[in-house]
Amino acid sequence: MFKKAAQSLKDKANEVLPETPVESPCSCTPFWKVGFFVLLLVVIGCATFGYFYYKEIFVAGGQQECDCSEECAENSTSPPTAQEEWTTVGIGGYSFSIPLGWQVADSFSYEHTDPYVIFADPNPISSAPRGGPISAVTMYVDYVMEGDPYQALEDKKAEITDNLEGETEETITAGARTIYKYSGIMNIYEQDEQVERYVFLMLDSEYEDAEAYVVWLEPNFYDLGEYSDTTQRIAESFVRE
Repeated sequence: MFKKAAQSLKDKANEVLPETPVESPCSCTPFWKVGFFVLLLVVIGCATFGYFYYKEIFVAGGQQECDCSEECAENSTSPPTAQEEWTTVGIGGYSFSIPLGWQVADSFSYEHTDPYVIFADPNPISSAPRGGPISAVTMYVDYVMEGDPYQALEDKKAEITDNLEGETEETITAGARTIYKYSGIMNIYEQDEQVERYVFLMLDSEYEDAEAYVVWLEPNFYDLGEYSDTTQRIAESFVRE
């Protein structure tokens, strides 16, 4: 009996157990690789979007601002030009251009013994004392009653330079007119002041009476830097009506 039991155990030990199939490793891509690939795509997409956004918004927008079209220029509001801020006025038989809003007044000499004086100022003109010239720009028109008008001009130029120290002369051409600009130091109210004078000869050869005038302009020495260019422009536009 024991013999049969032992033989049975031996036979069972020699039996070959059926082979259990072994699963092969997963052939799919690991999760961390998939995540890295997705992250890379997101970064590339963001970079591409940022590049085109910068190009369209900043670069193209800047070029459009600098290279404005005609329609853009028409719709834009620009400050008025210097010509639009000036106007022509007439007084005492003369006309000239002044800044828009300026006031004018005159002091007429019917006997022609004294120059005809015109005042121009941004504010209402008053002869009341105000510690200086009455106006920002003062114009003098001296009628040449007899003699050579060109000599009268030379006499006025000499009179101006005699009252100046360290004077300089500048010639300004305005059409057929030659304007002489003098700059220098003049003693005014016991003070040395920098002044300017603009003088020219105005010939009325187009008129039958062929009159001649020596005209000179003086900007306010208190505000010489502010009224110098204005005075020159008035001198260039000054004509007989």
